[in-house]
Amino acid sequence: MWNDKMTVLPMHGKGKEIGKGLEQRIKKDLGLKWERTESVMLRYSVKLSRDTNGTILVDVPAIPEAHTFGEDRDEALSRAVDAIETALMGYIQQRRPIPASSSSGKVVVTLPALTEAKVALYSAMLASGTGKAELARRLNCHLPQVDRLLDLNHASRLDQLESASRAVGKRLLIDVHDAIAV
Repeated sequence: MWNDKMTVLPMHGKGKEIGKGLEQRIKKDLGLKWERTESVMLRYSVKLSRDTNGTILVDVPAIPEAHTFGEDRDEALSRAVDAIETALMGYIQQRRPIPASSSSGKVVVTLPALTEAKVALYSAMLASGTGKAELARRLNCHLPQVDRLLDLNHASRLDQLESASRAVGKRLLIDVHDAIAV
């Protein structure tokens, strides 16, 4: 992404696409400030097991509160997203840190981009010590509007999340990747 004096390049394949020499040459030739960012999607490993009644049970080791089931694998994985989001809403309400994503297992669930943006905003607020009332003051809005920005069930607008991220000293970046087969 190019703008006034900053270049943001996503890291793919552990940053092997661009070597140190090329990085130095770009910085020198263009006089740009260089910032590398690494995309981190909210992906959680899940454990699938068969129940005695034939349904598929889902457990999320990184989020002990997230459990669900489905009649088949697809339904179980679809419900896993809801179970994880519901558990994360509990973390947000209790002002607890969001568990780190873990994609080391055989089966992984990826959360929707809007959920990822909201969780990133919440995590930035937590890290900076910014409460909801302070964020509302910075955004010149009412507290219920901030509540909706943090509500994983509410379809917030991307521009609102972008403004809120800026208000806590962060930038919201979007990165598109090839789809991963589940």
